[in-house]
Amino acid sequence: MPLAEIFPHELPTGEPSSTRLMLTFDGNGNGTRHTVSEMASAISGALVVNNATELRALTSKTTNSIVYMLGNSAAFDGFGRILKFQLGSTEADDGSRVFEPNDWASAGAAQGKYIAFI
Repeated sequence: MPLAEIFPHELPTGEPSSTRLMLTFDGNGNGTRHTVSEMASAISGALVVNNATELRALTSKTTNSIVYMLGNSAAFDGFGRILKFQLGSTEADDGSRVFEPNDWASAGAAQGKYIAFI
């Protein structure tokens, strides 16, 4: 699915995207500031999955990668996230912010988890 279908709106004009800020929150309510340029860079070229089941079905990676999950239970259910595969992560799968691939136990050196940053 092209990202233009997911994010159909144009960015507002005025401030350059390298200085305009967006605020995102983690599962604990802690805010992080990102420039619009950082956000656009994070999602360009990202894999797109419909839900957490499809996310967990992705094989473990040997390099970090970005995935846009359209929803947790179903696409567009209001719980979409942008996640990054964190090689070597030992955080527990909580079904909200941290997702463990199905092949995690057998992945060896590629063990990691998908961690939401948006």
